[in-house]
Amino acid sequence: MEQIYTIPVNEAFEKTMEQQSYIDFVTGLYNRLCCERDLNDYIRDAEMSGSKGILLYLDLDDFKNINDGLGHQYGDMLLKTISQTLKGIEGIEKACYRVGGDEFIIIISPAIYSSFHSIVGKIMEIFSKPWYLKEGDYYCTMSMGIVCFPDDGRSFHELMKKADIAMYEAKRQGKNRATTYSRKLAVFPSRRLDM
Repeated sequence: MEQIYTIPVNEAFEKTMEQQSYIDFVTGLYNRLCCERDLNDYIRDAEMSGSKGILLYLDLDDFKNINDGLGHQYGDMLLKTISQTLKGIEGIEKACYRVGGDEFIIIISPAIYSSFHSIVGKIMEIFSKPWYLKEGDYYCTMSMGIVCFPDDGRSFHELMKKADIAMYEAKRQGKNRATTYSRKLAVFPSRRLDM
């Protein structure tokens, strides 16, 4: 009879690999996969407790100009700086995600829902100031789409679709602003999400 050998799995290594699969390697923020997992947990908690949470979808305005004008290394440097600055806002330190090239999601959990307006204000303030890159100051603003869960959706994909509509409307109105999703926005064509 053929002998079967088993290799013991190092639990610490396995845990490290799992953690790395949830991290964006450029910014150190959590990634889209982790965002989807966490958001589904927050939605379930909100439904069970009868409370609400908020998803903020941020897209940098004209980030391509930074990459093209200064080079990708400075684009990455800006992404890292923005990420660390967002993580410095009280209450959302562990709820910031990079979900695309220049796209971020911040989840305001039901536990800090009452701080929603304050957090949005702090984010807007961050982007009102220039970023120091390559021995100079450069402005890079952002457009934000805001959705409420579970009111606006009960799944990651549904909320992302509506947040995208709201964010696109913020850009349509001139960028550098936040727009809250409403049903009337749904009549405007939204750009396709590359999920």
